[in-house]
Order: sequence, then structure tokens, then C-alpha cells
Amino acid sequence: MLTEQEQKLVDELSKPFYGVPESAEILTRDGWKNCDDLVVGEQVLTFNRESQILEWQPCLTKHRFPFDQEILRFRSDSRLWIGPKRDFRFTHEHRWPVRIGDGSSISLVEGQDLNSNHSFIAQESEDGWLDWLPFDAGTITSEHYKGRVWCTTTDNGTWVMRQNGGIVITGNNPVGDDCRDEWGAYNDEYDEEFNSQRVVTDPPSDTDASAASAQE
Repeated sequence: MLTEQEQKLVDELSKPFYGVPESAEILTRDGWKNCDDLVVGEQVLTFNRESQILEWQPCLTKHRFPFDQEILRFRSDSRLWIGPKRDFRFTHEHRWPVRIGDGSSISLVEGQDLNSNHSFIAQESEDGWLDWLPFDAGTITSEHYKGRVWCTTTDNGTWVMRQNGGIVITGNNPVGDDCRDEWGAYNDEYDEEFNSQRVVTDPPSDTDASAASAQE
């Protein structure tokens, strides 16, 4: 028979990890913000999957927690995608609004289930145009990540994200569904403790690595 605390831990471990590295930003009416600066209740830009238009909606929740395991990484291939390079990381359970094949409807699919038949919405040019980017226009790999991941919740189930300079529309925690919370519901006391123990930050993007090499 499990104790109440043990059962609570088991329940938390059974919940999925929704999220992206803490370096990812969300677009608000006041501009781009990271998880630290985002305020629950403020307006963030989302994508309505039914009308397929951008809408401002309130941020309902935000969750942040330490992560020390494999994470997925998508990198676009310049030979297959003419727009700006895309390079972003996300957890296996993180959800994406995707179009399947040539269909018109948009579904939310977990990262671990993405395939070459799925397309997502990305910024095509610096002018701000959005277009469908097929996942087969790049590669999805797995790598170890140690740091913090975070996500938010909106009624539309989506939000506009900027990561490594690239802008995409991504998914969020299901409305009314708990994500892992034991170590990561937004909590200043927890953050202070975690920061004191933190030794690894977000992995550098290829752009960061190239710049570092050039300086050497």
C-alpha cells in the first residue's frame, strides 16, 4: 500500500512532459516574452485551427520544470525549404498543430508521432509571411537535454513561438489537463532552488556554434 506522498509521486510520473526549452519565447501584445516574464492572464497570439486565423487569447496557465532526458530536435534542410532555417527542440509529448497530407483540417499531434506526411506553420520570410512547412523538409533527431522546459495553455490549444530565431505555431498543454507539476508549476521558491543547482543551459544552436568557432 503506497503512502499518500508515494501515490502523489506516482501520479505525477504518469503525466506527460509537454514543453520546449526555456529559451523559447511566446508572442504577447507587449512583444516577445520568455516564461519568466509571461504573466498568466495576459494576451498571447494563438492560431484558431477551425477558422485558421491568428487570434489573441489569454494565457490560462504556464508550467515549467527541470528536464534531464532525450528531447526531439527539428532542423530544416536548405535544399528542401527556401525560407529561413528552422532549428527547434521539443519534448516527445509536446503537441503540434499539423496538416495531414493535402487535407484542409488541422490536428494536434505529439512530437513523437510526427512524420513526413505532416506539415506545420512556420514563418516563410523575414517579412512575416506564414506558410506550411512539411516535416520532411528537414530532419527530426533525438538528443540529450538537461535544463528546464516550459509550456502554456490557451483555449485554442496553440501559441506563436520563437526559438533559435525561427517563428512557428506550436501546441500547448490540453485545456483542463494536468502536465507534470510536482517540480514545475510556476513557483518562485522552487525556481530559486533549481537555479542554485543548475549546471547546464540550453544546447547551442548551429548558428551559435558557428559564431563561437569564428571567434576562435
